[in-house]
Amino acid sequence: MTCSDCVLTVRVGKRLQDIAHIVKYCARCVIKRPWWLDDAANAKTSGGCVQDLLTQAAAARCRARADRRCIRSRSQLRDALAAEIQATGDLSRVTVTAVTERAGLTRRTFYSHFRDIPDLVDAVEREALDDIRGLVENISSSHLDELTAALASLEAAPGTVELLSYFRDNASHLTALLGKGGDPAFVEKIKDVCREAVVSRALDGIDSRALGPFFDYYLAFAVSAEAGVLTRWLTGGMREDVRTMALIMTSLMFVRPGDLYGKSIDFNVPAYALALMQLKNNAERGGAFAEKKEPIHD
Repeated sequence: MTCSDCVLTVRVGKRLQDIAHIVKYCARCVIKRPWWLDDAANAKTSGGCVQDLLTQAAAARCRARADRRCIRSRSQLRDALAAEIQATGDLSRVTVTAVTERAGLTRRTFYSHFRDIPDLVDAVEREALDDIRGLVENISSSHLDELTAALASLEAAPGTVELLSYFRDNASHLTALLGKGGDPAFVEKIKDVCREAVVSRALDGIDSRALGPFFDYYLAFAVSAEAGVLTRWLTGGMREDVRTMALIMTSLMFVRPGDLYGKSIDFNVPAYALALMQLKNNAERGGAFAEKKEPIHD
């Protein structure tokens, strides 16, 4: 084995201390030496030999190539799945044969990664949900003061551009799954992930009077609304660019129905929520009392 930068030759099986000696006295190798000399120098005290290092490095490169092939195959199958959903218009009509033929892969390759089409769909969705969770958590970490400042300066909420960019960059398969003929449950999974990602942050510093049913339904309303807007933008062809859509989504969080008609509606939300909770408690007590007093019929 010959160093690419000098005439020194290293025989497989040389002890590592000898390799280190060659590195030490080869000025060009010290600056720009091949990978096997780097490994030798780094492990010279281990008592191993070049053959061991070559074997380990070769195995690592094989694993890396296998990983790259695996990633490439899964990506091809994901894209083929999306194309088949678009072509057939119905996820339930997509077959393994159609997906593998479109991907240019064998059925054997498919089954080495997935059990069936639902398993492929689940894998694609789980990967997307993991990504979305992190992006939404980033958005939810913002404080109200930051959002207020963003609105005042016509800027998007921190993290919103990144979220929309993710959907734009993965539009091919996300649009297929979220659109007509895709997986109706996928958008509900996105809502669940978003709610889980923001709920703890939403509770931070909240007026205790706003807790209870009002908060639960408010959060469901807010998450569903934003998810609906995002899905509409994606499946509608993303006519607005990412920055414009990020500004729209930021502002929509603060719009009240009356604002669109010049008749802003102001009311004390915590007091209203507390009154609703009291009504609920009274109704539950009343129902329990009625059940207790209900006459017994023979």
